[in-house]
Amino acid sequence: MKITINGKSISVEGKRTILEVARENGIKIPSLCDHGKLEHFAGCRMCIVDITGRKGYPPSCSTYVEDGMEVKTNTPELRRMRKQILELLLSEHPHSCLICEEKENCDEYKSTIRKVSEVTGCVLCPNNGRCELQKVVEDLKIDRVSFPSLYRGFDILKNDPFMDRNYNLCILCGRCVRMCHEIRGASVISFTYRGSKAVIGTSMDKTLLESGCQFCGACLDVCPTGALMERAAKYENEPENSERTVCSLCSMGCTLEVSLSEGRIYSTKPYEEGLVNRGQACVRGRFLVRDIVHAENRISKPMIRKNGTLEEVDWQEALDFVSGNLKKYKGDSCGLVVPSQASCEDHYLFSRFGQEALKTSNIGNPADLNLQACFEDYIREKNLKFDFNFNIKDISNADTIFILADDLAVTHPMVWLEVLAAHRKGARLVLIGSSPSAGERFAVLSLKPKAGTELPLLQGILDVVFEKFQKQETAEGAQKSMEGPGLDQCEKITTLKKEDCLKAAGFFNGKGRKIFLVDGSIPFLPSNREILSVLWNLSLLDGTQMIVLDGFTNSLGSLLIYRNSGTKIRGYAAVLEDALEGKLKALYLSGPFPLIPGEDLEFLVVQDCYHSAWLEKADAVLPAVTLFERKGVLVNTEGRAQKTNPSAAISGEGKPDWWIVSQIAGKMGAKGFEYKSPSPIMEELSRRRAVFKDLTYKNLAKKAAFFLKSKTGEQQRYDPSGMDFSTEEQDRDFPLRLVFQAVPDSCRGFPLDRISKSLSLIRDSRDIRLSKKDAGKLKLKDGEKVRVESPAGSFQGSLRISEKQPAGLVRAYLSLMEDFDSSLLKTFMTYSREKASLRTLPIRIKRGK
Repeated sequence: MKITINGKSISVEGKRTILEVARENGIKIPSLCDHGKLEHFAGCRMCIVDITGRKGYPPSCSTYVEDGMEVKTNTPELRRMRKQILELLLSEHPHSCLICEEKENCDEYKSTIRKVSEVTGCVLCPNNGRCELQKVVEDLKIDRVSFPSLYRGFDILKNDPFMDRNYNLCILCGRCVRMCHEIRGASVISFTYRGSKAVIGTSMDKTLLESGCQFCGACLDVCPTGALMERAAKYENEPENSERTVCSLCSMGCTLEVSLSEGRIYSTKPYEEGLVNRGQACVRGRFLVRDIVHAENRISKPMIRKNGTLEEVDWQEALDFVSGNLKKYKGDSCGLVVPSQASCEDHYLFSRFGQEALKTSNIGNPADLNLQACFEDYIREKNLKFDFNFNIKDISNADTIFILADDLAVTHPMVWLEVLAAHRKGARLVLIGSSPSAGERFAVLSLKPKAGTELPLLQGILDVVFEKFQKQETAEGAQKSMEGPGLDQCEKITTLKKEDCLKAAGFFNGKGRKIFLVDGSIPFLPSNREILSVLWNLSLLDGTQMIVLDGFTNSLGSLLIYRNSGTKIRGYAAVLEDALEGKLKALYLSGPFPLIPGEDLEFLVVQDCYHSAWLEKADAVLPAVTLFERKGVLVNTEGRAQKTNPSAAISGEGKPDWWIVSQIAGKMGAKGFEYKSPSPIMEELSRRRAVFKDLTYKNLAKKAAFFLKSKTGEQQRYDPSGMDFSTEEQDRDFPLRLVFQAVPDSCRGFPLDRISKSLSLIRDSRDIRLSKKDAGKLKLKDGEKVRVESPAGSFQGSLRISEKQPAGLVRAYLSLMEDFDSSLLKTFMTYSREKASLRTLPIRIKRGK
């Protein structure tokens, strides 16, 4: 179709608004409430236009073009009306600076004047120079406000993590409300009151934290004024430049824009064109990068122990000391623990370092404990054909989505946003799991079985689906031995109604594209292999795509490197077991590891970013840099390879992991470690590992999306497994059940709540979550120290009472940090193997000391 705007003929395809077409063709129309990611609102009325033959002045942001339409955007009458509308807006907004005749001359005097509590003009506003309202005032040449000024006198809200809210600066554009509701699915804020008393707020005037805010920062990013501001950057100088990098704080790999000032990180925001996140972020990427890089507990210089005390030395002395001592230990008497967050180049050199320099098979990768490792073990053992790769955008096109996961909004926020996008298109969500989840209010069916009974529930669903396919004779090759406990027994074991199992099975049998999202809670289920077998059979029976998610940065990339090395690597659990049994004489620690007694350790090297209790035992300490301070390639949970770039100056004298181990390996006599940069390491990796073929810096720069070739196995067959569905008896001595979850917020295993006080208000890695009912019985109060006792050992933490927590169930984070009892971890793993029908651990809770 063709339309005319200001006499210019324009061809238009598809359903477009006048405002969209005008912007695409360089025609400026002022707007304050419109945003490209949000539904049309038409609230500010600044974008009104004149359409020939149509009465009134419709808003261009919500008026769709029609063939032959003639539009005028800048007539004298439109300018007069826009000015009047804007003056009405300014009458309730501090505007003295906006219309001041001297505003051009005061720039050089206002650099620090904005550090005040009350904003009464632009020079006092932390958003000065970045404010969209300022730009519209300049464009419309507003030099006076004809209406009486009204300062609304709201208190500035500073009682939430990360952000301040000053609604005296709010123009009620509704962007924050719509972003929170339409895109993030949280619906924490809304318009409260009406008319002249209207203001943005929460239900019952609660804090954002109490209202369930995700603290993703999306509301800040769309606010056109300074009403919503990031507290840490509020009074900083304007950033000098910015760098684009890939976030390394979870397995999603979001693209971030990092603003810098004098080499330090000013703030981070999601990159609008990011292939994974598309302009969205989570609390980690949006607010924590600055704290991670500039944390006070960073290790800044190499140290070696002299006369019983760690002393700072130069790199040369530290490297000579470490290499000289490591030469004394050969074979499996030496253990190597690699970082949970490191680049492919790092992991490749760690694997070579362990095998060629240390000559040990005791290499522990924290990713060994993750879901993708668990599933890859299963697939390899059964020789099944499976492709780990998927495209995150495909999730939004599904018709039915099954979710067996903890809260995706926390663990995999970008995946959750795609699930919400699918829901907006009409997709049905089916949730399976005992964890409280943000998805419950969107689900057509939420199955919350008794903790530890996920397996019989899934098998019961499989029975129903299998029976239908048997009758249709479409499940050729499936065997009767796949059958489980039957629906009656399933109802008894899981405490769910038989009808719910039938309903869930009906969704599996439904039409359209179906996806099953499974996240990292499964490795903590002792029956994980059996659950994976059931999920595999379900996916084959009805063509449901199974997507395996993981939580660690570059987890998939690291697994593919170590498990395709051609030699045996014993893995993380074996290294822990050997350390506890005193078999290790030397330990090279570059990743998270529970603190062990260590009497049998003769030599300990700690290569890390942050101070920890391990430094008290270390013979040498080598400062590593974070992934935000160097180049590297990361593979996200999709199988997508991305290059991360340095976004800040290196802290102290820290070095990249690949540089440190290559220097030590060379000094130990190993050949082929003469690397000057990460690029040749990546080229070598692409030659030596078939799965990384063609993955080089040059090819990454050429391709918009680069996925690894991570297919495994050859057979597409059913996998019947004999399973034990016996119910567990209540233990009088240990009446509660404990479920472990992975810590969602960490950097190289270091919990981020110990770096950021604001994050600790949202979730704390030391929290032990208990239902309100159980807390009442035990007469325990929120926040007090408690001890969890079990047949496997005990540990302490802070009690968090939750109304969402099911009675009888306790949740805690399974931290691999030094303050988690290593003996408990080992005993728990052994206990779980022996009690293979259990997911949970029987416990009791007592007040801590």
